[in-house]
Amino acid sequence: MAEDKSKPKTLKSRKLDAKVLIIDDDEGVRAFCRQALHPLVTSVEVVESASAGMMQLSKNSFDIVVTDLQMPEMDGYSVVEQIRSRWASVEIIVMTAFPGEGVVDRLLNLGISYMLVKPISIPQLFYTIMGAWKMAELRRENESLHRVMAENPFGIVGNSEKIRQVTDEMRRVGPLDVPVLIEGESGTGKELVARGIHACSRREKGPFIAVNCAAVSPMLIESELFGHAKGAFTDARTDKTGLIEAADNGTLFLDEIGEMPLELQPKLLRVLDSGEILRVGDTKPRYADVRVIAATNRSLQEQVDASEFRSDLFYRIRGFGITLPPLHQRGADVIGLAEHFLKRYCPAGRKPLKLTPEARNVLMAHPWPGNVRELQNLAAALYAAATGDDVRAQEVMKLLGVRDAGPENEGILTYKEFKDSELARVEADYFRGLLAAFGGNVSRASEAAGMHRANLREKLNRHGLDADEFREQAKGA
Repeated sequence: MAEDKSKPKTLKSRKLDAKVLIIDDDEGVRAFCRQALHPLVTSVEVVESASAGMMQLSKNSFDIVVTDLQMPEMDGYSVVEQIRSRWASVEIIVMTAFPGEGVVDRLLNLGISYMLVKPISIPQLFYTIMGAWKMAELRRENESLHRVMAENPFGIVGNSEKIRQVTDEMRRVGPLDVPVLIEGESGTGKELVARGIHACSRREKGPFIAVNCAAVSPMLIESELFGHAKGAFTDARTDKTGLIEAADNGTLFLDEIGEMPLELQPKLLRVLDSGEILRVGDTKPRYADVRVIAATNRSLQEQVDASEFRSDLFYRIRGFGITLPPLHQRGADVIGLAEHFLKRYCPAGRKPLKLTPEARNVLMAHPWPGNVRELQNLAAALYAAATGDDVRAQEVMKLLGVRDAGPENEGILTYKEFKDSELARVEADYFRGLLAAFGGNVSRASEAAGMHRANLREKLNRHGLDADEFREQAKGA
């Protein structure tokens, strides 16, 4: 075997923390692997037969086994089957000088993702081992994640540092009967956190009522929350109990609280201060013992500064604050969540889809602008898109709208990409002019555009437009 003297530059000064076992009956291959890997990994052991390899695995722990496929005593297929049955956490790389379609198919059926074709260079050997080591690390993280899931009473999937901090805060604030403000981007799981807090509070046996303030018409939200008396308005034919009253002895979750009309905010503040509820059209106050958990995907402090949200209500609902991280900051949680959703949406009578290493790489590289909700929808759609039992990178990329850019397509936009980019440019110009016309006043701008204020906010965020900047420009003018 011709030895390539070039060393991988990536980890020249730092060894890969991996224990590697080489199984090959060719003395030259063993010597090459030992010499090539010794300066690059923590530990490398070489043996001349499959039985010697089994003995080493019985006595010592290894992260990765690199085995030849054709050996006299026991072939590589048998080695793979034994390792899979006895040491499932070990990653396996197969070497062969005789690759073929039948060989590849058989290895794939055995769950082998890594194959080296002889003759092998040092960079090929090292980078394949590095990929297998990363996969082993990811598997260990996922196993840890599943253990945490089993112990997690909140139903929150994840073991990253940021999500552990969130669950710790939920445990601390749950038993305390104080208002909670949950902040985070759309799709990060704010309602799931609110339900978890309710579940570990003294109110767990009481009702949990969720209201999306952005989804209810400003004309109807007062009646929905506070109820109304018979005859209060034209269609009020009977008395109606409001959602706040319905949440008595339980928890009221107000999602997108920043969209609550200013004129209604004093009534909510009174509920928080004294539990007093006044139905629309009624003069007799009622009372309810309610814990309020609020959520927002915007900065309420900025809304207070812009006189779009009452400061007294803001300080009242911010009794305890929890900030949810976007999905792209949660590392290996992405894979754990993907597997969780693939199991959840698996049709009856079918095995859950499995992610190939390449598909995992695509998931980890995606920025997830829609956060957990986007990943959840992707998992459901994969059952329609996948052609086999495994999820392949191309299927994930297609559903995410990511192109596999080959050299012949480099620099060329598809029609859809061109149309989307032009639409985004025109939209951004329109909303920029709209904000300038109304001096950054989002309420007036949304009214002129014929849009709900929450929808306009979403568009502004998507195009990176800050209403505050337009307010400052208007003041300067």
